[in-house]
Amino acid sequence: MRIFDTRGRGVISLSDFQEIAQDLLAPCSNPYLLNSQTYQIFKRFDKDCDGYLNLNEFSDFILPIIDERAADDIANRSDQRVSQDAVELLKRLIKTQITVNGSHEFLRGRLRKSLEKQYLTLNDAFKSIDMLDRGFLNMFDIQDMLSEFKQGGHPSEIAQIADLLVTLYDRQSTNGSSARGISHWQFIEMLTP
Repeated sequence: MRIFDTRGRGVISLSDFQEIAQDLLAPCSNPYLLNSQTYQIFKRFDKDCDGYLNLNEFSDFILPIIDERAADDIANRSDQRVSQDAVELLKRLIKTQITVNGSHEFLRGRLRKSLEKQYLTLNDAFKSIDMLDRGFLNMFDIQDMLSEFKQGGHPSEIAQIADLLVTLYDRQSTNGSSARGISHWQFIEMLTP
């Protein structure tokens, strides 16, 4: 976090995040596109929507979600040095996040166009998944949706992907909570550029 928190405030602002991403990924052919992409990534990980990434939010961005114990061990280390290898891995992670985010934005645009051609909205898409009209997609709804998409996928793999989606987009509940899922609003946010 010290690489991004250049002022030592214990949080990272959007401008800090964008500035360091520009420095790490220099030279960048399109700084405006990079700022747009880093804004979207920053917004996704700013879970409390306060305009800053705190240590936990930054850890969610940097560390593996699947292995929480390893992530906690890494986040709680007290050594102060960041190796050049770690910096190179951070660069690769940011580049990968930007690439994935770009693909995500492309697919969001295609989905929107597809729905518009059918005179449908994201609300209609949500209702097609939320068959019980609860206004909330629980883990089982998401797993059912993923099972249809990934036919022949192993149930544990589908559960893991569903858990990852919920971890990325559910801002209200905590890991392990039985009420984990994606609300109507979170679904719209997930699919809106």
